Amino acid sequence: MRRVLPLLLALFGVAAIWGSHEIARPLATPASVPAPPWVALLGPLRPLVAELFRLRFESRRGDEGALGQLDDAWTVLALTPRRAADFVHFGWYFVFDATRLVRSATEREACVRAGFEILEKGREMQPRSARIACAQALALDQLARHSPERLKRLALPAGETPRGRALALFEEAVALAAPDDPELDFMKMERALCAEGVLGDPASPDALRERARAALQR
Repeated sequence: MRRVLPLLLALFGVAAIWGSHEIARPLATPASVPAPPWVALLGPLRPLVAELFRLRFESRRGDEGALGQLDDAWTVLALTPRRAADFVHFGWYFVFDATRLVRSATEREACVRAGFEILEKGREMQPRSARIACAQALALDQLARHSPERLKRLALPAGETPRGRALALFEEAVALAAPDDPELDFMKMERALCAEGVLGDPASPDALRERARAALQR
């Protein structure tokens, strides 16, 4: 008991410190991110535990079992759902980095699907985030250009193509970004590149071409 008491006091102190921090306060509405049941019991310790899972995730980067890191990624996102950068970081990791670590096409497909699910969940949790919208658009556009086969089973809105969806997300990102956002010019440039790619693709439908021409004029 003598050994346990200092540990309990230390945890209580950490909880008190984090509890005074705005990011550690309970969310107004529960986070709808997949997570183990015990996450809801952590209270003000959420950010501290999130960092532990983040460290474990980063320590396993480069391992062949990339899909085994998915649970850690979702746990971090459930613990700190207000951090848009985390959705971008983990989403891009599974879409691009993890696909180079797995051996089978089935695993690569699962990694890409997991990455886009993370990005989509980020947009659901933070619909005003220009960075998440831009990250999802960039991922779609890059794969449409260089690895279109990885997008075959990706869920898209009815009648939408990957490049069409990317263009719509770039438009959304530019509209959401503040006028003084340091990344606004980058978003506009990527929107223009996406639009030019649409116009240069003979398979682009006429309606999408019209959208691309309109985007280049903005």
